[in-house]
Amino acid sequence: MSTELVSPSSILRKLHLHTCLNVRKLAVLHGVDATSEALAAAVADLKRRGRIRATGCRGHHAAFVLTTFDL
Repeated sequence: MSTELVSPSSILRKLHLHTCLNVRKLAVLHGVDATSEALAAAVADLKRRGRIRATGCRGHHAAFVLTTFDL
């Protein structure tokens, strides 16, 4: 797989384009595996800083939405 750099800012850009994404869809959009440590770390950082919020299920099925429209 070709990998795009996974960072909190790249996840925010994807969520601006696609309103609601789960971990698997984020992984596909970034070209990485859903179990990627970089993806998990970036999502955890955004959740900790309050930039995204998980809705619905837990784990890979949790959908993430933006809490703000600022990049």
